[in-house]
Amino acid sequence: MHNVNDEFFNRYMEVLVDCLKIPTIHQPETVNERQPYGQRVAQGYQWAKSLGEKLGFNIIETPGHALAWVLGEGKDRVETVSHMDVVGVGDDWSVDPFGAQIMDGKLYGRGTQDMKSALVATMMAMVYIKENNIPLKHQLRAVFGMDEERTMEDIGHYVSQEGQPLFAFTPDGAFPISGGEKGALMWILKSNFSHPKLIRFTAGTACNVICDKAQLIVRERLAFVMKVADGLNVQYTATEIEEGVLVEVFGKAAHASVPHLGHNAIVDALNILRYIVIDPTVKALYRTFIDAYGHGFDGNFNHTVMGDLTSGLHVLRIENGQLYGEVDVRYPMGVDSSALTTHLQELLRDIEVTLDYDARALLTDLGNPFIRECIRVYQDYTKDRESLPLISGGVTYAKMYDGVCVPYGIKDPRSSTPMLAHQKDEYIEIEYLRDILKLMIDAMVAIANV
Repeated sequence: MHNVNDEFFNRYMEVLVDCLKIPTIHQPETVNERQPYGQRVAQGYQWAKSLGEKLGFNIIETPGHALAWVLGEGKDRVETVSHMDVVGVGDDWSVDPFGAQIMDGKLYGRGTQDMKSALVATMMAMVYIKENNIPLKHQLRAVFGMDEERTMEDIGHYVSQEGQPLFAFTPDGAFPISGGEKGALMWILKSNFSHPKLIRFTAGTACNVICDKAQLIVRERLAFVMKVADGLNVQYTATEIEEGVLVEVFGKAAHASVPHLGHNAIVDALNILRYIVIDPTVKALYRTFIDAYGHGFDGNFNHTVMGDLTSGLHVLRIENGQLYGEVDVRYPMGVDSSALTTHLQELLRDIEVTLDYDARALLTDLGNPFIRECIRVYQDYTKDRESLPLISGGVTYAKMYDGVCVPYGIKDPRSSTPMLAHQKDEYIEIEYLRDILKLMIDAMVAIANV
């Protein structure tokens, strides 16, 4: 195990705070050829590039999409791959989401868990290896992508340019390592839709975030709306406004891959709406996406190793005669996504269903010598030999490599810290960051010398 003193850890913290203060959220209105994911993400790209150059690393660029810090002259390469972009934030944080505030031993900010703490740990691992002249058998890279939370085309460009490495890991999951990753698809729903009683329905921030608030404005008596909602066991407020009655329905945000940690406000809002606008499309949407395990569209698949299919309608907008929705599905091996799409289209006959994104399910070869080294590093450091490789419902950059990349960390399976990725008031414990930094150093040295 390599020694990390307080001075080096403080350097890590300073870099992490700087990184967290950059609001690297996709900004479509500022997208252009030089900044393919918008101005704010481009700021993060330039920050990582400038810092790497300042620290004396060779830099490889896929301009605007991804960049890598490089160490070593080996014929073959291994790498870590992390993402700079983060999901959006709502208006209900109790702290500045980009303030990198420290309170009670916790560092708050969007990206603390997903995944700037790990990204900066791989940066500082490269610095440690360089400054301590640690020998490397293979060339080692720390790769930073810019659009993981949306399309992952960023790393697609990078791999197309650079080819496949011998091995890679992305610290965007949990220890001791991922034994596999569910498939992921996104359906886009579109149709013409209007109803005299519905003025507007607005809900959801991103397809991979469980919706925590839905707003609808209806032409109806306030007393009737409240009577309906009160009988449905939903959290809501209803007030009269100039346009009609504004109904706000509240759920709980969570990452789409862990629906048991959240509650979808869109489903509750549709439940209310179906009693106000007696319409088959609204009824079909509610019945189809009533739960998070695909029962509404006969998608309740289970795999003995990979577990259940999970799903959710996480974005829905109805306004000016148009309906638009986004559905997230995480599926185990054995599911035919094309057949599932056809079946959904049969259920939602008046809505156009498009399979917009589809990434296959992956199972990991735990006998791979690189993977054995990653597990050994974790077990030697933590003395935890009971936690087993897990199946992830998340979608990571592992999907963009040809079976040679796995999620490895940074969530500790023994920790009681809640999973706050994509949620308000995201934080990580300062003391755990020490473990992350040490683990990344040891693991990166290990895979570079297999």
